Amino acid sequence: MPDGVRAAIDAIAGSPVVVAINLDGGFSPGPAARCTLSNGRVVFVKAAGTELNSVSPEMHRREGQVLAGLHDDVPAPQLIGVFDDGDWVALVIEWIDGAMPVAPLSRSDVDRLGLVERLSCVDGGHALQSCSDAHPGLFGHWQQLIDQPIGGLDAWSCRHSERLAELEVGVADAIDGDRLVHLDFRSDNVIFATAGPEHDVVVDWPGASVGAAWVDLVGLLPALELDGGPRPEEVFEHHPVGRAADPDSVSAFVASIAGYFTRMSLMPPPPGLPTVRLFQAAQGRVARRWIAHRQDWNTDDMNS
Repeated sequence: MPDGVRAAIDAIAGSPVVVAINLDGGFSPGPAARCTLSNGRVVFVKAAGTELNSVSPEMHRREGQVLAGLHDDVPAPQLIGVFDDGDWVALVIEWIDGAMPVAPLSRSDVDRLGLVERLSCVDGGHALQSCSDAHPGLFGHWQQLIDQPIGGLDAWSCRHSERLAELEVGVADAIDGDRLVHLDFRSDNVIFATAGPEHDVVVDWPGASVGAAWVDLVGLLPALELDGGPRPEEVFEHHPVGRAADPDSVSAFVASIAGYFTRMSLMPPPPGLPTVRLFQAAQGRVARRWIAHRQDWNTDDMNS
């Protein structure tokens, strides 16, 4: 990163960075590092400039705003400070001793991701947008595939696209609510704290918004299966948050995320993010099978 950004990070941290170990995982380009300071303190630093990816700095900027406004009862690391010169954005964040869950997940790992239930109890407050207003690009992808077909769409989706488009009509109202929603709750955005489950945190907060209590649980489950966890229907139908949800509202949202993952996976990869389309394709397959299960639709021509 530019020298000026490095100097600003040192100033925010209150001591110069003397060791930086970049961390693997995630899809954002730019440094994401465990940084040891000259005074012995450890912090987490993530940064990106527009040359790496035009969207990433804005996501970091948004995350800084979200972290600054979260209450102490939210399982999230504390923001130390933000540098923003209009091009590069860098966040200096509390370091949480621990580790991300590693696939294949054990039964205890899956149980510990019950952290999502803690989130479902947090009041979203009044500073955040509704989930539908904050993420308009998440919806309407089945209709877009009907209006503007894309090569490579699987046979099952071609056959059911009109029914899926109808199913997600009204999804904005379906996910309305007053709970804090992370909207990217996956195992690679969770730190299992060395100090114990009560100290576990969720990281990467640019998508925070307000919505129904079950939204993050739905969003977690396709990725959870890919990590070796149970199928979505096996978890959701027995989870207290899932049991309390309106079934039609849930189906509308599952249809929406299935459409999002399916259509986006057919797009060229964005700059600096070469692997994201494969991940979206995999989540799309799981989400399509889940909505087929919920609607009792035939899956004979569905990709495995």
